[in-house]
Amino acid sequence: MKLSLFDQAFFKIEEAGMAPMPMGGVMILNPKTAAPDLTATDIANHLAARMEKIPLMRKKPVQDRLKIGSIRLVDDPEFDVQNHLTVSRVKRPGGYRELAEHLGRFSEKPIPTDRPLWQFEVIEGLRGGKFAVATHIHHGILDGAGAMESLASLNDLQPGELEKPRRGRWPAEAEPGAARLVGAALLENLNRSFVKTPGLIRKSAGPLLKAGAKKVAATLARQESAADRPAPPEVNVQGTSLNIQRTSRKRSVAWKALSLSRVKKLSKQHGVTVNDLALMLCSVAMDRHYAATGEAVDFDQFAIMPFNIRTEEDGGTGNAVMVRSVNLHSTERDVVERLLAIAADTRILKQDVRPDVKRPIDGKDLMAVFSPFLLESALRLVSRFDLMSRIKMGNTMISNVPGAPVPLYVAGAVVEAVVPMAPVVEGMALSCTIASTDSKLVIGFHACSDTLADMTPLVAGVEEGYKALT
Repeated sequence: MKLSLFDQAFFKIEEAGMAPMPMGGVMILNPKTAAPDLTATDIANHLAARMEKIPLMRKKPVQDRLKIGSIRLVDDPEFDVQNHLTVSRVKRPGGYRELAEHLGRFSEKPIPTDRPLWQFEVIEGLRGGKFAVATHIHHGILDGAGAMESLASLNDLQPGELEKPRRGRWPAEAEPGAARLVGAALLENLNRSFVKTPGLIRKSAGPLLKAGAKKVAATLARQESAADRPAPPEVNVQGTSLNIQRTSRKRSVAWKALSLSRVKKLSKQHGVTVNDLALMLCSVAMDRHYAATGEAVDFDQFAIMPFNIRTEEDGGTGNAVMVRSVNLHSTERDVVERLLAIAADTRILKQDVRPDVKRPIDGKDLMAVFSPFLLESALRLVSRFDLMSRIKMGNTMISNVPGAPVPLYVAGAVVEAVVPMAPVVEGMALSCTIASTDSKLVIGFHACSDTLADMTPLVAGVEEGYKALT
């Protein structure tokens, strides 16, 4: 299974010396619906039994020694699911602070790339007898939406029976040898140079000419045709203390859970989406962070926001996103007006990134003609000259990972909340993520703790913005 160049970038980012970008999250499990003697080991074994049945979770990455061919996922003949699940404990009775500190330490751990690219940890000792399941999955094989789809089998719609992992090794195809990988890489590059690149030129020449002619005609007529979409909002990113030069591995985690039904009611009341409202809350949270640190920020903040462009043909693996810079309208002091301004911008951006929008050049085709070797070389230059902190697309990253609208269960315990931990992007110290269950909306903050050691103002900002609307 050959990874796309976009997926491979997440491996090369780490190899180039930049901050790793694992997909992370935490499920908070309430055992009120489970067997009374449920233990963390029971949950770990149950998850092991479910995870090992997912073929993607038994594969590891390989690449030719010359690194001129694509990274491939192959069966790991040494796969042992027990190497990917651990049980840990926080000091009883573990509350918010104890769990947040533990998750920060968990998030700092790198994912080994010489075996399947995931790691789970079941955490016990939480107040009320609850459990937490912390997850790490390499971004090179899944994005947020893909993770939700691929890991759906971990959840049940009703409390179910506990499962245990199978004994013995899983059948695996023979791992390709060094000579075979080099040979495949050479053929891949020949195909890229003499088939894919000429094909892309032939395929794109006509649409590019038509798009250019259309733009010239519209300019001469000084008006857009009815079919043209509104121009995307203007982007003018100015740096703050969040736009750091180097992102260390140290991490801080914080979150705020809100009533999903109440958030939906407020969103409907103001004629906006739940995502728009959550963006406004993140915007106020950043205001409170700057105020707490004494940093004067009198200009609009921008967020890099991934938009899901996954189609049925994409399946659940890999990354299928398009990123855009979203204005958080921080200079608008009235929270309702700020919310409406954000909503107006996102409506335009959603039209621009729709999967069915036809573009002169198909992004996947364009990525297919670039060499992994060139990708790695480019990323090393980016790392060497700290270009991510200089090329500012935003002041933070904000992702949205919607969950199931019905109650879910793991090992018989109900999933009470999902705390997201999206990757901290190189050059930006803070990532925000919006996640939901059937009853709660959680806004999670994941940060480089060298820059944001105290996350309290962020949580207070969410609370402040929420109260202002209610």
